[in-house]
Amino acid sequence: MTLEDVAKERLLEQVDEIVSNHNGAITRDKAFEIWVAENVLGLDTQDAIGSTEVGGPNDCGCDFYHYDDSERIISFGQAKWADNFDHSIDSNEIKKYFLDTIDNLETRPPTANSTFERHSVEFNDVKESSKIRI
Repeated sequence: MTLEDVAKERLLEQVDEIVSNHNGAITRDKAFEIWVAENVLGLDTQDAIGSTEVGGPNDCGCDFYHYDDSERIISFGQAKWADNFDHSIDSNEIKKYFLDTIDNLETRPPTANSTFERHSVEFNDVKESSKIRI
């Protein structure tokens, strides 16, 4: 077994454990979003779950969003799960996602779900109060 196979197996075990912890009420896709929030953003389980509430219909492509008010850091992203681990994206897709999400957070599209709308307000408040430009 290669190191890559071991890593895939371990990731699958961790994602399936998250699904199990939710009594099968979430998909692997949603569980992977939680896994990313925990393991990439370093959030505890409750914050990771909360950060993924934005994902779903009309999420403007934003699967997770977290604002750390003590550090004044906003983290957001998109997580794509593939059972056969064959999904890949290139740098142009990443750039387009980032720019589109920033635009959506700034403009709050009328089709956005209520969680995304709430994050959009927070994003713009933080941006304005910090006097930052994106």
